[in-house]
Formats: sequence, structure tokens, C-alpha cells
Amino acid sequence: MYHGVRLKGEKGIIKISVYAKEGLLHISVYDTGVGMSLEQIRSIMNGDNKKSFGLKGTMDRIRYYFNVEDVFEIKSEEGKYCLVDIRINIGGLVMYRVLIIDDERSIRNLLKNILKREELNIEVVGEAESGIEAINIMEKVQPDIAFVDIKMPFMDGIEFSKLAIGRYPNLKIIILTAFSDFEYARQCIGIGVCEYLLKPIVRNDIRDALLKITKNLDSKQKKAEIEEPIVHKKDTVNKIKLFINENYTRPDLDLTVVAQTFGFNPSYLSRLFKAETGINFIDYLTECRMEKAIDYAKKGIMMYVTAKMVGIPDPNYFGKCFKKYTNQSFSEFMKKYKS
Repeated sequence: MYHGVRLKGEKGIIKISVYAKEGLLHISVYDTGVGMSLEQIRSIMNGDNKKSFGLKGTMDRIRYYFNVEDVFEIKSEEGKYCLVDIRINIGGLVMYRVLIIDDERSIRNLLKNILKREELNIEVVGEAESGIEAINIMEKVQPDIAFVDIKMPFMDGIEFSKLAIGRYPNLKIIILTAFSDFEYARQCIGIGVCEYLLKPIVRNDIRDALLKITKNLDSKQKKAEIEEPIVHKKDTVNKIKLFINENYTRPDLDLTVVAQTFGFNPSYLSRLFKAETGINFIDYLTECRMEKAIDYAKKGIMMYVTAKMVGIPDPNYFGKCFKKYTNQSFSEFMKKYKS
């Protein structure tokens, strides 16, 4: 498309649009360049045009990856424009969401690099340094699969897995450990962990584990959600906000806990809360905790104490939340306020 405009020798337009319609993902590329003749279009579609190797290569890759034939439509008028519409059937394509939990940055980066190379319909949607940090972001990232280090500060992998599986029964957990101890393996199996892999990480082991898990996920039919009708939505959300304000000190407080307390489906409650307040549930909870933390900081209360008092016992994760909310560290805020 760029070459088509450049060859015309004058200013032009290149417009790219992406949209989904009737189970198809459309990627449309339009330009006001030199255009193509009908003969050129037929040649490209038949794979005979050796000069248009870019379009031909793209067509071949899409056909190979998505196992489809009719993926391209080209409309053009010589000297005026060219429109290429790429169509991909996404009706049956599922991208599984992966969360990586390990206190070592090098391990998290290694895992991300390995997963990026594998073509398994997965995407890394988040990472955490501890089990507590992971629990606090799970509602936002909503993972299908979690890689969990067994030995972490504040909350180890087994403790995290017990809590996470209790709240998210469909979550698939892969434990990573340097311990080849049967007792660890027995505990993991007992709490519902899917896989137990030894460090150092081996790419083939990761791939085999993911293939097994994604195959299991693929086999499960996702049923349509049945959402309970709510007569007084605003009143319900106001009660939930009051509940959060009264219980923000609880480290286990999250979307699932609140949904269970009020008798709602977590996904439905998440959408309802956002629709009525204009803010995500987890963002509202964090805002509530950070406003309380600011009050404690003004009183000169130390960070690790404040963290526990607002329901985030992991001081490292609390520090991240505080800095993100106030644009300054806890110590900087205290010094600035005192001065």
C-alpha cells in the first residue's frame, strides 16, 4: 500500500480499519495510490504475480494459520484507489489468558519469551512478584491459566493456589519449583493444581503442559451466562460501595468475595458496577484503600503498618499501588506533607 501511494508521485491516503462482523475479523486497508488492473488482481489471487510477494505471502500465512481458503477481497481502480479486505473466521478462535507469578524478574521474562514463540492461542495478560499481588490483579486480568512459583515471600505458591482455586474453580495452575520433593507434588495435586514442573524451565515441558491444558479448555463448552434481573441497580451498587468502605481492611476482599456476599455472578457484577459508577471494581477498591493510606501517611504512620491497615499486607505491592495513585512514593509523600 505504501508503494502504491509512493509510485503515484503525489500525496495520498492510507487508511487501515479493523472490525468484527458476523463471526469474521475484517482487516481493511485502503489507499489512494496507483491502484491495480483486473488482470493484476486475478494474477495476485491466483498466486501468479511474483512482484506482489507481500500480499501473496500474507494470504498464504493466513490460510495456513487459520485453515481457511477465502480470506482476501481486492477492489481497485487504476490511478485512483485500492482496497484490500482480509477476512479471518474468529468464531471458533479462543485466546487463553495467562498470568505469570514469580518473584524473580528473570524467570518471568524467560517465560514470556517462551510463550511468545509458541503458537498455542495464548496471551500473557499480566505478571506478579507475589501471591498477594496476583490475588489483587486477578479480577482485572481474568486469567485462564497461571504459572506459579512455589516459593515466594508473603504468600507461597501452594497457599496462593488454594486461595485462587477456591475463588476461581476454572483456573488452571502450573506450579514451577526447584524442589523435586514428593510432598510438594502431593500437596499440589491435593489442591487441584494441573501441572507440576521443575526448574530450570524446559521449553518442551512448558509446551506439553500448555497443550494438555488448552486441549482440556477447548473441550469444555462455554455456556451463555444467565444474568439475574436487577430492579434497583443503583441501590445495589450503593450497598456494594458501602460494603467496600466498611471492609477494605480485609486482605481477601475482591470481586468474587463481594459477588458471593450479594449473591451475584462475578462477571455480571463487574459489568454492573462499571456501568453504574464508570469505574472498574478493582480500581474503586484500590482508590478506597489509597485514600485511607493517604490519611495514615499524613499522620506519620509507617508504610508497612499502613499497608496492613488498608488490606494490602504485601508492602512491595502496596508501594506500587501508592505510587501509581499519587505519582510519588510513600516516603516522598510523607516528607512532602511534613514539610
